[in-house]
Amino acid sequence: TFQDLRKRFPGDQRNAEAKGYIDRCLDQLAAHEVKVANFYLRTDHYQAAINRLEDLFRRYPNYSESDEAYFYLGQAYLKSGQKDKARETFQTLTGKFRSSRFTAKAQKILDDYY
Repeated sequence: TFQDLRKRFPGDQRNAEAKGYIDRCLDQLAAHEVKVANFYLRTDHYQAAINRLEDLFRRYPNYSESDEAYFYLGQAYLKSGQKDKARETFQTLTGKFRSSRFTAKAQKILDDYY
């Protein structure tokens, strides 16, 4: 509805407010994908977690908690035996999100496995 409002009335003074609501809605959708992926990860369905998280990065490129998604994606790759992809993912996390709560954990995994 907010996207429709912005398209139909591009000059409307409420477009900035609508954009904020759109961003929040998209963030909540992405957060749900992370929760589902984490469930798959915990239940040893690694490829399902990978599929969810890879799709998340395509569909929600501006997700505010991408660091968490990168961490779970790295874990899923590692547990599924895709060590090179895991390393790349953990390196992306440690490089892009230096102050993230997941950075130290990712660095420890890199140190332990690589």
